[in-house]
Amino acid sequence: MNSRNLLTTFILSAGLAVSAPALAADVIGEVELLSVWAYGTPPDEPRRDLRARSSVHAEELIETVKSAEVLIVFNDGTTLGLGAESTIYLDELVYYGGAQDSMLLTITQGFFHFVTGDIAPEAVVIETPAMIIGIRGTDLAIGVDESGTTTLGVRDGTATATPAIGGTTVEVATGQTATAEVGDRSVGVSNGLSSTSAGAMPGGSSGGGSGGRDGGGGGGGNGDGGGTY
Repeated sequence: MNSRNLLTTFILSAGLAVSAPALAADVIGEVELLSVWAYGTPPDEPRRDLRARSSVHAEELIETVKSAEVLIVFNDGTTLGLGAESTIYLDELVYYGGAQDSMLLTITQGFFHFVTGDIAPEAVVIETPAMIIGIRGTDLAIGVDESGTTTLGVRDGTATATPAIGGTTVEVATGQTATAEVGDRSVGVSNGLSSTSAGAMPGGSSGGGSGGRDGGGGGGGNGDGGGTY
């Protein structure tokens, strides 16, 4: 092999070595459980069917169909359960176990169960059309209806809630519920949880996902198949 071919081989090999970690770094978690059907749309890629053990990526849109549920486990151990007809954008997860860690999730609509993992709680932000949610080590139930009205139930721990357009931040303790509509400049807080927030969560319990690894994509999106909560 002449010197030019050797140089070309070296450049191509070096390029592959540099690009591979960049692709791997994009993976921020994995589908642990899936019932019925769900879709993911990674950045710059077509919409795809999700299945148990599917990787999920930063900047990926996740959608579930009628009667579906999904449990995602992020790289730090944080769990996110999605109920039926739910949509969320996985903006980012940066997790090194230090001060530069961050997680940002944007909810469009649906019902969600969020339990923090090893990432520092203050590094997590969840945005909805009506509310910006801060985490203080928390087990949360979050519901967003078609109008964007957001209900935040704190099952354990503490969260903060700020109107999406700006306003006063309030603290929401265990057993309390925060509510805001799109355009509100204040968040209402009341004692007690709704039956939905206090009940069974999508993807199973807060420890979630046991027994879910054998699940698949399911019934082609027709809403007839899948398991139970």
